Amino acid sequence: MVTIVIGLNCLIAVICLFVAWQMLNVRRKLAAIANKLIAAERSTHAVLSKSPNAIIKGQKGVYRLQQQYQQLEPQLQRLKQIMALFRFGQTIWRWRSPVPFSRPSRPRRNLERGWTKR
Repeated sequence: MVTIVIGLNCLIAVICLFVAWQMLNVRRKLAAIANKLIAAERSTHAVLSKSPNAIIKGQKGVYRLQQQYQQLEPQLQRLKQIMALFRFGQTIWRWRSPVPFSRPSRPRRNLERGWTKR
């Protein structure tokens, strides 16, 4: 009877030792994962800590570009109007012109004089 109790105690001790060993392995793995997460957090913090300034700088640049565009837009409209007037003037000029605009024709070769086509 004592042997059975000692055997059961030894079996329970071995099981507890196995569980303790497994818990130690899990603890090591969790510590390694925590260290990797901390390193990742530090590196992302180092990169992202500069982003608010970059975002603000980009927003200021976009604002300046919008202001420049708004200043140039009336000039562009005036230029479009001038170009439209110029095209209208060309159309009127061509319509009223007695001689139509055309390319000068090339002189024809005289086949009677012995010239041949090439």
